[in-house]
Amino acid sequence: MSDAFQIGPFLLKMSMLVVIVSLSLGFVAISAQLKNNREMKSAVIELLSNALVLAFLVWKFSYVLFYFSKAVENPSSILYFSGGENGAMLAVVAVVVYLTKTVRKKAIPVYFLALGMATGFLAATGVYHLITVMLEQSSMWYHVQQVAICAFFLWWLHQVKEGLIHLPTWLAPVMWFTISQVYVHFFVPNREAVFAGLSGDQLMYYAFALLLLFLSRRVKPMGEGPMKKHHNVWAIVVLLGLLGWGIFDAEFLNRQEPIASSGEQGNGQIGMEKGNTAPDFELQQIGGGTVKLSDLRGKKVILNLWATWCPPCRAEMPDMQRYYEENKEKDVVILGVNLTDTETSPEAVADFVKLYGITFPILLDPDKEVANVYKAISIPTSYIIDSNGVVQNKYIGPMSDEIMENMLSAIK
Repeated sequence: MSDAFQIGPFLLKMSMLVVIVSLSLGFVAISAQLKNNREMKSAVIELLSNALVLAFLVWKFSYVLFYFSKAVENPSSILYFSGGENGAMLAVVAVVVYLTKTVRKKAIPVYFLALGMATGFLAATGVYHLITVMLEQSSMWYHVQQVAICAFFLWWLHQVKEGLIHLPTWLAPVMWFTISQVYVHFFVPNREAVFAGLSGDQLMYYAFALLLLFLSRRVKPMGEGPMKKHHNVWAIVVLLGLLGWGIFDAEFLNRQEPIASSGEQGNGQIGMEKGNTAPDFELQQIGGGTVKLSDLRGKKVILNLWATWCPPCRAEMPDMQRYYEENKEKDVVILGVNLTDTETSPEAVADFVKLYGITFPILLDPDKEVANVYKAISIPTSYIIDSNGVVQNKYIGPMSDEIMENMLSAIK
């Protein structure tokens, strides 16, 4: 899902559109699940809708809190950037506080809230992975299994919902869903093992599953699920099996590291897809001279296609300049390819560069040579190219220094 629609100064990413569709169908599923209790259905949908809006606003505008100086220096960045991972954690805290206070104030039974949240989450997640499979045609086995897992747990939830009135009875389905995520993440492309053959995400799910297993042994048998009598024993067996799989996988099967971390020569094909060798080009640089992409082998490259009239392009420039200054001695290069055929003149680009104090190479593309090859339909568009000239990622939209750091730290 790398394409995007440009509406004036705004970018609507296909990935964001998929999230919106998935969330919408999640609320449809909640409505269907609670259809027999109209009062609770309305209350739960309103509560979760407000929580979703609150989470988005906190995540989005926490940028000002975490990056106050950058927001003051470049106010337009507030519109295009977010609080990132820190903002997401703050949003979770805000939502938990909001749900806790509102449930108590309106006396909404926790059972209905939990049932609505679980139904909406499973439906939205399943739809998201299903659409991803249809649009991307990549990592298919991982996404197909996620769809199957979500469908199974939706069915299970429907079968046992009458027995989930008490909060402890939720431990079993949540625990088994968490265990399923440990399993399915073995099929994530380029999975990087951190400990005992498990990735960071798998270790998080594994630890949570162990916590739920520990809690489940302190309460009565849970619900009317298919494993109600022996689910603890089965859970232990499955968890041990997954740990063994991870150790075996790390020891015998993953001798070769993925392209992103090994710095191999890619798949030998020239193109813009991940694993392709980035198409070579040579363009005139503002200030004189030319720059050839293949001459930068041995360095990590951020190839950024932009224009001076593009608001999100202007918003990302201070972050790009800051990141370049901090990392130029670490074999990191930012190439700003200007879509010069859309500008009033090359002089206007030079004035922009001077105004923003840009010191990384700005290349002029008056004949759309690079823009056409690299398919700059929406801007800004950035390609992450490793030290061997292999494309490792593509990002549509303005890039913050946090995004650049995350992307470049994952490659060699």
